[in-house]
Amino acid sequence: MSGNNSQNSSESGFALLSVLGVLLLLATLATVALNLGERAVSEARLTVERIQAATLAEGAIERAILGLVERAEGVAIERLSSEVKTGTHRIEIAVTDACAAWDLNQGDLDILYSLLKNEGEAAERLVLAVADARRMARGFSDIAQLHAVPGFSGELVDRLREIMTVHCGDRRLAAEGGGERLLLALPGAQP
Repeated sequence: MSGNNSQNSSESGFALLSVLGVLLLLATLATVALNLGERAVSEARLTVERIQAATLAEGAIERAILGLVERAEGVAIERLSSEVKTGTHRIEIAVTDACAAWDLNQGDLDILYSLLKNEGEAAERLVLAVADARRMARGFSDIAQLHAVPGFSGELVDRLREIMTVHCGDRRLAAEGGGERLLLALPGAQP
């Protein structure tokens, strides 16, 4: 009888350890499931916050553009800017008339010559370099590409950046735009 008791105790101990092992496994699985659930909720919350921020920013931009358009009705636009505050964020929108600048792809090279001469540069050589570079497959897509044109220093490109564009597509300057530096570069202009 004592052998049976010992065997029953051993089986009971084994059963108890098995149940504890299964409970431990279930507790581990439950913990993992809870952590995954919390992570999913956290990611979903973050996604919602990103969408809200993007929507808020888009709305603020639309509001700023509407304000600019209302201010610009019947007015020549050289540069208009507007600022919108949304909570703790500030969004600034600036609209510039691309044709108030000299177009690097289409602009009259006589204007470029005068402009470069007024800037104290070797105008003829640089105009010829731009004319050669214009023959690229697609022309210029960014003013920064002037850095690759022989003779254009970084300093010169920085000085020209504010009065040049690649987005107008016209040989002429907008009559009401261009600023003093460009207007003085027009053939026949007097200071």
